[in-house]
Amino acid sequence: MAEHWTCIECENLYDNTDGDTDERMCNKCLNTIRSEKMNIEETQLYMNEQHRLMMRILSILEYSNLQDLLTINSFLDENGFVSKSDEAKSGHE
Repeated sequence: MAEHWTCIECENLYDNTDGDTDERMCNKCLNTIRSEKMNIEETQLYMNEQHRLMMRILSILEYSNLQDLLTINSFLDENGFVSKSDEAKSGHE
């Protein structure tokens, strides 16, 4: 007869075929925790990339003059990019 343990997360019984005795959890809880951890890691990577891009933009702006900024703004307008405030004014989400 197989030995059963109680999952520390959901308190359901599991054995060595449907859980991890070292982690003291059933496979369902282990999968949930791993996917949550993956989401946190993905979010951290995304935030790091956003920060890196923002710092790059700021370094470009630091050395740009007004004409450069007007040229960039004109290019963005011509290619259909709008600011969030312009988008809100026009009623688009």
